[in-house]
Amino acid sequence: MIDTPGRNLAAPSAPVMPLRKRDADYVFYELTRSICPECRRVIDAQILLRHNKVYMRKRCPEHGTFEALVYGDAEAYTSAAKFNKPGRSRSSSPRRS
Repeated sequence: MIDTPGRNLAAPSAPVMPLRKRDADYVFYELTRSICPECRRVIDAQILLRHNKVYMRKRCPEHGTFEALVYGDAEAYTSAAKFNKPGRSRSSSPRRS
């Protein structure tokens, strides 16, 4: 047997136990945009429904993950969502005189 650096030949490998899968405790509702609370960079955010509340989870590459409660009643939030209208950029908005 050839000895390779960094490999312990004396101890046999322990059996690998399969990881136990578990369900998430939330339901993904939609994707949106937000800002990092630290650097104010525009980042992607997920809207999550958990325990009849609405949370926003976002991740800044520099400052990590943030999660915050955004609405206390998920049922009211989802029923009001049908009135949402897609946003427009400033350049496509009509100019006021």
